[in-house]
Amino acid sequence: CCPIKPCCYVNLTEQIPPSELWKMRVLTAVMIYYWALLVFNFICAIAGLIGKSNSSYDYGTTLGISIAYLILCAPAALLCWWYPVYRGYKSNSSLSFLWFFFVMGFQILGFVLNFLGIPTLGAAGLINGIPFFSGGSPGVGAMFMICTVLWLLTIPVSAALLFLVYRYYRSSGRSINEATQEAMTGAA
Repeated sequence: CCPIKPCCYVNLTEQIPPSELWKMRVLTAVMIYYWALLVFNFICAIAGLIGKSNSSYDYGTTLGISIAYLILCAPAALLCWWYPVYRGYKSNSSLSFLWFFFVMGFQILGFVLNFLGIPTLGAAGLINGIPFFSGGSPGVGAMFMICTVLWLLTIPVSAALLFLVYRYYRSSGRSINEATQEAMTGAA
């Protein structure tokens, strides 16, 4: 038959508690939305390099870092926050939930920085998009502002999901002590 086989089996309807299934589906949608946003950010960075701006920002650096985001952050989202919360729900792993909280907290901070569009951080955002309007490239500026709004929409949705997963974690009796015990057991 086929020599290529999947590396893991994921079936949300069979492996996730029914009351939490909708959260996993929304988390999956957020992850896919994030991947699409990284692609759009890359397209905006190309447009920023081509377009004219009245700023001294280095849009070549923005493009290079957006490529790195696309290559590194898309799979990292799957491995570092989606899969741990999936594993947490699937096996009631306190350690997996804590890893999700830690990584998603930094992910939300990254969304805020991308929304701001600080020059040379690789994101098409507010600060590095505004100069295109006065520089004679309003189309590129509009693309940057669309990307800014998309980054902004990601922040409250991700924060709400983090809060909802945390509420489930606490209501199910999990604790940091339990996660520490899991880590010690796994390390032994």
